[in-house]
Amino acid sequence: MNKQKDMLKRTIEKEVANILLKDIENIPGFVTVNGVLLSEDGKNVLISISVLEKDKEEAVLKRLQSAKDYIRHLLTKKIKPNPCQKSIL
Repeated sequence: MNKQKDMLKRTIEKEVANILLKDIENIPGFVTVNGVLLSEDGKNVLISISVLEKDKEEAVLKRLQSAKDYIRHLLTKKIKPNPCQKSIL
């Protein structure tokens, strides 16, 4: 895996953790971000989370599911494409 992709994965993981901590209200349990899977083209991301209190897992997942568009919006605001990258035709 290339260095740029690894850096993007780490940045996404850190930013999603910050979003869950600071921007999403009423999460009924303690959530951690365990990892990020990035597609080959970098356009799709799968984020792995865990919930500390197993009895609150379903409520946490329901809350995150309802906030996924907002999380995606905040993430795209925080992660901008590298302005130095240019396409060569």
